[in-house]
Amino acid sequence: MSAKLGLTLKRRRGSLYEADDGDLRVVISTSRRYNRSYQSYWYCFYDVQREYLLGQPSNYLLLGAIDTGRVWAVPATEVERMAPLMNRTKRANGQTYSHILSKLVGTRCVITAGGKEFDISPYEI
Repeated sequence: MSAKLGLTLKRRRGSLYEADDGDLRVVISTSRRYNRSYQSYWYCFYDVQREYLLGQPSNYLLLGAIDTGRVWAVPATEVERMAPLMNRTKRANGQTYSHILSKLVGTRCVITAGGKEFDISPYEI
């Protein structure tokens, strides 16, 4: 992502990164492959990650597929469009997260949420 944007991204904590000037934020999430027709990859998207991305239309959620090396930089605005449709879980410690389910359809990657499919293939980097 740093090379694509020509910026240096620094880790703030855990999966949260940002540019030196703070104007660009990135959350990184990876998944192993699942051999299921409805779900090739599953990502956990915590509310704290979502809040970190809010406010800047140029922020990104990076979704990595470990087995293929493929990565999608989904704009925060697109994530926000899908988020209300995603299944959610609340842990005993109070943390809440959304389930991001994606599947490969040929060479395309789509996120499924609320019975809808969102093609994230244009965001592959």
